[in-house]
Amino acid sequence: MTSHVESDLETGDVRWHFKVQIPVEFGHVFACGAFAAGTFEPVRDFDASKGDRFVQSKDKASGLPLWVIEVIDADPEARTKTVRVKIAVPVQPTLPPPLAGSPFTPVEFTGLMVTAAHKDGAIAYTAHELRHVCASLFASGASDMQVANQMGHSKIETTKNIYGHLFAQDRAFILKAINQAVGRLQVHEATDEDAA
Repeated sequence: MTSHVESDLETGDVRWHFKVQIPVEFGHVFACGAFAAGTFEPVRDFDASKGDRFVQSKDKASGLPLWVIEVIDADPEARTKTVRVKIAVPVQPTLPPPLAGSPFTPVEFTGLMVTAAHKDGAIAYTAHELRHVCASLFASGASDMQVANQMGHSKIETTKNIYGHLFAQDRAFILKAINQAVGRLQVHEATDEDAA
């Protein structure tokens, strides 16, 4: 994660700017799969390259060369049909041939990281907004009581009022379980014999 702090002289607000890499599962990004739409190409380091002199970008964390490939999202409802996926490996990767009868090669990536950034280059938060971001991250895997404890709320109602929408997955899970249980119930119509 990279960050810097800036202060707004007019309002006095201090903002922290973050460029965050978030680990994600392949299936969460490409729920219907993905296909290579070309080959792996080296990523150009625009700061170091001059004119015809090409310098390949390196991953900041590992120092390995960066490669990019255009990938087609197989989800018919995807807003963006193609994305560029960068990988850091020592040598240029090669793809196997496409499946018989298909012009594309299915691909799957492990260790995916999504970079969360604002269109201007970084996400900016005040200290108060950053507190809400942290609580939201807690809520994605913790109970409302655990979030209340972490946030220092003296009343659970405060947590539920502010972050209750983040616990909707729990409600959806419970509703699904109830519907499945009700679906397994056998309907028994009353007859005159039952009344006797």
